[in-house]
Amino acid sequence: MPMAQLPGKRMIPVHIDESIYREIKVYCAETDQYFQDTIKAEVAEFEQNLLKLVTIIKDMKRKAEQERLRQEEVQRISTENPMPVIGHEVEPIPAQ
Repeated sequence: MPMAQLPGKRMIPVHIDESIYREIKVYCAETDQYFQDTIKAEVAEFEQNLLKLVTIIKDMKRKAEQERLRQEEVQRISTENPMPVIGHEVEPIPAQ
């Protein structure tokens, strides 16, 4: 049975080499199977790889946000608690 539009899922085009597609279609015709049923395991593995990618992306975003918050905190602390610099004042050299 052909795969119907499933709730919560979105159909997207996935481009594959023509020769690969043709080989799978020939196999489907020879075994009297639907294309979707033939590639079902590979699609499931592909979805798992996409889930891993989403996890990596979310982790990168979380780390970037943590770093941004850390930088803001460092800036806030630096602004609230300026360190006195002891030494001789230096006159800037005039531009010529």
